[in-house]
Amino acid sequence: MNDIKFNGVDVSHFQGQIDWEKVKNSGIEYAIIKATEGGTYKDPLFLTNWDKAKNSSLHVGAYHYFRALSSTVDEQAKNIEDSLLKCDFDGNENILAIDVEKGHNESATSDQVADALFELLTALTSNKLLKISQPLIYCNPKYWEASVNWQKYDFSQFPLWVAHWNVDEPTIPQTWQQKGWKIWQTSNNNKVPGIVGNVDTDVVKGLL
Repeated sequence: MNDIKFNGVDVSHFQGQIDWEKVKNSGIEYAIIKATEGGTYKDPLFLTNWDKAKNSSLHVGAYHYFRALSSTVDEQAKNIEDSLLKCDFDGNENILAIDVEKGHNESATSDQVADALFELLTALTSNKLLKISQPLIYCNPKYWEASVNWQKYDFSQFPLWVAHWNVDEPTIPQTWQQKGWKIWQTSNNNKVPGIVGNVDTDVVKGLL
């Protein structure tokens, strides 16, 4: 099953109203939808996108934009829990990814990013309501290796969603050299029927 690859998109409210039937008919099979950011922000279109994508028979997942300093780990874990419990999220079937980027984390040291991220991932895996066994880490290889103290913890236990655009094969950060990627974000400016403007596109290896 892990050798099977699915075409995917990842979206947020920035894509506006999406015609998920057209997205499905274009050959997209997976939708990863922004749910939350930091300790308080909830994407206003998360539940709408989730329901419509799932009703169009797409595989669905959610992602959270990580803030290393501006929100506590407890605040972020609670924000994620509150949002996912409002939809039919199933930790055994649906992806949850933690989006780790430079934006809004510029002032955090590499230790602070690593500490808060590992604490959040640990909190999520121990959440008895969500039952998430393996949240994913989304990252750009250069940012991950330069700005996260990735050697401090065993981050390789969490599957990789690698962002490396417009290349034949993505660069795999050293953390995941032995395991490779679970999701590869291949572009940040693709065109997909049913979505106005540019959208991120992905390849997903197998299912959970």
